[in-house]
Amino acid sequence: MHKKTVLFILLCILSITAGAAIGLLDLFGFIDGRHTLSLSFFIISFLSIYAITIVVFLLNFAEKQRNHSFFILAGSFFAMTFFLMNLDILLTLLTSVFYLIFLYYSFEESHKRSRMFVKFLPREIFFPVMKKSFLYIMIVLSLIAFVQSKKLISENSLFSPSFVRILIRPTVMTINKQLGAQLQSQLGNRFKQTIGTQEREKIVRFVLAESIEAMGEGQTRQVFGFRPDTIPIDKTIVYENGDIDVAPVAETMLPSITEKLNQQVQKYALIAPFAIALLAFLIIQTFILPFQLFEGFIALILFKILISSGFIKISKETIEIEKIAL
Repeated sequence: MHKKTVLFILLCILSITAGAAIGLLDLFGFIDGRHTLSLSFFIISFLSIYAITIVVFLLNFAEKQRNHSFFILAGSFFAMTFFLMNLDILLTLLTSVFYLIFLYYSFEESHKRSRMFVKFLPREIFFPVMKKSFLYIMIVLSLIAFVQSKKLISENSLFSPSFVRILIRPTVMTINKQLGAQLQSQLGNRFKQTIGTQEREKIVRFVLAESIEAMGEGQTRQVFGFRPDTIPIDKTIVYENGDIDVAPVAETMLPSITEKLNQQVQKYALIAPFAIALLAFLIIQTFILPFQLFEGFIALILFKILISSGFIKISKETIEIEKIAL
């Protein structure tokens, strides 16, 4: 009974920790310049859930009395701390329900699998339970992504300048290469002879202006929704070695690009959160997969420590079974 009390107290502490960490988790912080803080909360959440799975697994081998009450109380602690950190009633209810399902599934599945084997094998009993249990937590994180994205879309701030800067970086690099190659092919030796002179900058800006004009679409001749005269071509940097960098142009237009993207997302405000939640689910899987490579090693060490310390005792018993023979 003493060991079960210790496990229950540990379950409550871990539930509070998980509720607080998941409640504070800002999934969009990974792409908005707050990745360090977001990653910290993600790691704490993940480790807390991993530890909770182990505790629930161990509770399966204790007396079965009042386990349901323990789980409900632990779920209440999770819900309380999650709400205090998140202040979203509906999201709190949904995540709490999934957390309780996670606890009950881990407990019941551990019980079923432990009766399937005649020898205590953590790899065969615990690991499959843990992998399936994490599915519920991934759903919780997807729900958070759904709610957070829906709120950001309603506030017209799904895309932030920091996020847009990351998105357009590959495009800027591609434009730099294409523009350099285009100038080399069109001007040839003349382009090389003007290295380090103001004439080169004039040539580059002229060719860039012509390229932008050619890219114009429709009667307004807009380029990605912008009029050519609103694109600050003069911000283009021309280096002495002949390299060209349009990053300052993109940086100057960053607020306008961000606003345009948010306006476009508004057109799909009903389905965008669902798409983002699905994308979050798939991305979170990639974070969990590396951990699965060494989770077995960690669990084996942990169970060996528990057994050697006497917290877990392995005993053998004889069981009569019916045998059919011809």
